[in-house]
Amino acid sequence: LDSTEVVTTSDFTKMVFRRLLPASTPISKILYPFQFKPRLTLSAKTIRTRYGIAPDDFVVFFNFDYRSGFYRKNPEGVLRTFASALGDHADAKLVFKTMRSKDYPTYATRLRALAQTLGIGNRIIFVDTFVPQDELIALTDACDVYISLHRGEGFGLGIAEAMSLGKPVVVTDYSAPTEFCNRENAITIPWSRVSVRADQRDDIQAYHHVKTWSEPDLHVAANSLRKLYNDRGFAKELGEKGRLFINDYFSDANFKKSIETFLSR
Repeated sequence: LDSTEVVTTSDFTKMVFRRLLPASTPISKILYPFQFKPRLTLSAKTIRTRYGIAPDDFVVFFNFDYRSGFYRKNPEGVLRTFASALGDHADAKLVFKTMRSKDYPTYATRLRALAQTLGIGNRIIFVDTFVPQDELIALTDACDVYISLHRGEGFGLGIAEAMSLGKPVVVTDYSAPTEFCNRENAITIPWSRVSVRADQRDDIQAYHHVKTWSEPDLHVAANSLRKLYNDRGFAKELGEKGRLFINDYFSDANFKKSIETFLSR
């Protein structure tokens, strides 16, 4: 297919495609083509009531799709981090918004079992049903922190959406999110490069070529989560820095510039 051209939205995925595809295949990056200008149609109070969250609860949020790779998304790392950081705080809750859990019952059961083992079974809310986009945005807004301890990420839409809402984010300092998450506007978690174990390859063919990925430092992540809980002023300031950065980085002007650069080639 000599006429094939690949267009992607991050330098990280551009690098990956470059490694995998023939040198003759053109690969370009454009800025993410959707605006991060959330329109809230439901109040935080309404959402918290709907999902059984108390008004004063400190809520940590993670949104992932089982089909995107259970081990790559690393929800178990999030559970362990939350338990270590806030397991003894009754007003701290963890919300997992998932997709396609029914297609991956083994992983879904495993997560619930781990939550029980860690002693946070009654502190985690699993939202496995379909949620309309406006409600998902409202759910993100109703939470206090977004966390993603991924081992690799092609873009990080949930992270960017949370930042656009002024939510502080705790993220692995690796792959595509590093293009819009830095030490000034997010809490970035150090990592070590490790080999992907055979039992971590899931059934997703696209990831079978991956030999190594990042292993985030859960001790640092737990300390970071604890800091956000204890210092709400810092959390608010960090969230505002993230919001301003996202609004600027993914602005209409920058998107227009990236498209013009792409077309000029």
